[in-house]
Amino acid sequence: MTRREFNDTCKLSYKAGVPLSPNISYLNILHLQKKTKDVPELPGVYLHKNEKNEIIYIGKAKNLKNRLRSYFTNIENHNYKTKALVEKITDFEFLLTKNEYESLILENNLIKHHKPHYNILLRDDKTYPYIRIDKNEDWPRVRTTRKRKKDGALYFGPYTMPNQLSSLLHIISRYFPLVKCTPYQFKTVKRPCYYYDIKKCWGPCHLPVNKDEYQKLIDKVILFLQGETQKIIEMLLVDMKISSENQKFETAAQYRDCINALRHFQQTQSISLYDEIFMDLIFYFEEKETPLFSVFKIRQGHWIESEFLFLDHFFQNSNETKAEQLEDLSSLFLTQYYEKRELPSNLWIENFTVTQETLRYLKEKKSMENLTIYSNEKDFFHSLTGSQKKETQKQFVSLCEIAKKNAENKLTDKLKLDENSLQKLESLKQLLSLNVLPRRIECMDISTFQGFQTVGSLAVFEDGVANKKEYRKFIIKDLEQGQSNDFQSLQEMITRRFRNRDKLCDVLVIDGGTPQVRAVYKTLEQMGLENLFVIGLAKSRNRSDFQSAEIQSSEERIVRPRKVDQKIVFETLPLKQGSLCFQILTQIRDEAHRFAVTFHRSRRDKINPTHSEKK
Repeated sequence: MTRREFNDTCKLSYKAGVPLSPNISYLNILHLQKKTKDVPELPGVYLHKNEKNEIIYIGKAKNLKNRLRSYFTNIENHNYKTKALVEKITDFEFLLTKNEYESLILENNLIKHHKPHYNILLRDDKTYPYIRIDKNEDWPRVRTTRKRKKDGALYFGPYTMPNQLSSLLHIISRYFPLVKCTPYQFKTVKRPCYYYDIKKCWGPCHLPVNKDEYQKLIDKVILFLQGETQKIIEMLLVDMKISSENQKFETAAQYRDCINALRHFQQTQSISLYDEIFMDLIFYFEEKETPLFSVFKIRQGHWIESEFLFLDHFFQNSNETKAEQLEDLSSLFLTQYYEKRELPSNLWIENFTVTQETLRYLKEKKSMENLTIYSNEKDFFHSLTGSQKKETQKQFVSLCEIAKKNAENKLTDKLKLDENSLQKLESLKQLLSLNVLPRRIECMDISTFQGFQTVGSLAVFEDGVANKKEYRKFIIKDLEQGQSNDFQSLQEMITRRFRNRDKLCDVLVIDGGTPQVRAVYKTLEQMGLENLFVIGLAKSRNRSDFQSAEIQSSEERIVRPRKVDQKIVFETLPLKQGSLCFQILTQIRDEAHRFAVTFHRSRRDKINPTHSEKK
């Protein structure tokens, strides 16, 4: 490559806003551009890799050559997310498929297996609870779990609203006398437990209970969880009538109470539509490169739940049309969203389209050949039958308006939060004279009690918001019990945190003053990471006399290392109380402190349980 070609490449990269770094060179960008020339114009899946040969992004394309070329040309027109991805790419691989449908299946399977950092992953599913019923048990019971397994059991959820889950469990526990104890307890108890005494269990552990009757009870619970509330009410009305005719008035009264509870539950489900409607309403909104999918679940004509999902890792290539970008995004969303969720027989979509490949994938994945997708009111209204058709049309339009307004409000709130976080990061960048926006900030803190059970914590903020999945705990090992040394503890944490040099932060905050920052900087220098920006956050020693001119100074100060005449000096910057910098720095410092103290307290309680009892 000639010097002129190299300079031209540097200019292109400079326009794109990609900073020089040892992780990726502009020669590498040129190399990737040349490599795309050998890629065939066929459908398939591509895998982007970083300098450690790790897969960081997986995507599919109708035309692999055009898609891959779009990443490494016209870089200046990419959004900042795509630029950040391109900066990390050092190589790519591709896998050819026969058609777009096979590309969709392969992409989805590879994403689930490799879980690349930059791919859209609906990770929050794991934190939401499910209701689990295993019909293979001798006496099936209702349980809650946060992990969905392929064990043959029935799973309902995930439930994103805690109040909804508690309401469901309350009704099931109160009016459906199912077994509550575990299989081990069931075999070992010597008499029916107190649930039998309060008529919340039939006591099959020691009493003769008809299994067929118990199975009917389980079937009613399953119908209830599936949203078939009206069917259960009709069944219970028949049971109540039979019990009353047989003069089993106490049993009939129980059926009556259950029916009233179910009807009340129906009334709390906001707007009611035609009872036979089972549908998910899915709306797409986007503003300031922030995509949002909102899902509103309609079961048996009742709006029972809503979810709002922001997809941060969405890369927009400048060489693709808006329709192509949205097609890829909606395909990824639908395939991942319904991976572990119930898929109703009807979907209403708005502001986006569903490809035939995605529709085919959903039908085969969920074994639902009668899946119907509506995108306009005329087709949906034409499918309605019955005397309530006209009333349902009005209610459906009203429901869509409410759903869209909720989604728009959610997106507006998200953008306000993002804008506020961005302002804080911009002010911090100016205060610290940084070259780049500090998108990833980490803070370290130490917690100990007279040198015993010394621990450390690492809190992580990304784009001004706490990312608790990245938090880390440290058990300090180099200190003997009873020995207190914050400097040595911090040095050990620094060594262990940056040993592999993964995900280097833009700013490292230490809860401490000049001595602590000096010890940390010395360790970073020994590790070859002296360019890592580190600061200390400590209490100010300024006077608090209201007559003093220093009244404008806050109680907090920043300590940072700075090179002056080839020497490192540690200067102090006052931090104005209430300023944007003050807010974000004290927030992450307090979060690291809380995390460290909580961890330290839990370790002390394990060693001395009486300590927690005294509290």
